[in-house]
Formats: sequence, C-alpha cells, structure tokens
Amino acid sequence: MRFNLYVKLMEECGEVVQACSKVLKRGRNGVENQNLSEEVGDVLAIIRLLQSKDALDPVVVGEKLKQTYEKYKDLEL
Repeated sequence: MRFNLYVKLMEECGEVVQACSKVLKRGRNGVENQNLSEEVGDVLAIIRLLQSKDALDPVVVGEKLKQTYEKYKDLEL
C-alpha cells in the first residue's frame, strides 16, 4: 500500500507544478487559484496518509518544516 501512496504523492506534486505554472502565466485570480488550492489540498491529504501509516519521520518533517518556513517566509508571491 505504501508504494501506491508514494506514486500518488509524485502524481499530485506534478499536478501542483502544473497548477503553479498556470497561476504564473494567467494570474492568481479565479480558476487558476482555485485549481492550485485544490491540488495543494490533494498533496496535503497524501502527506497526512503517509504520516498516519508511519511512513514519515515526524521529527525530521517538523524540523525541516521550521527551517524551510524561516528560509522562505519573506518571499513575495
């Protein structure tokens, strides 16, 4: 089962990349922004599923989340 979740995570991340590209091309309004929000929601759902199945180390994830947040928090859209 985990293998399938890894594949789904890859697919959903690819869809986030495509949605970001459309937002950059067409703007942050309307359909493009909604689609990006939906795709990010899909990625978060898969991440939560991986966490619930102990496929991710919560300490490593938490530390990396803090580091990355601090690194990029001042970037503009």
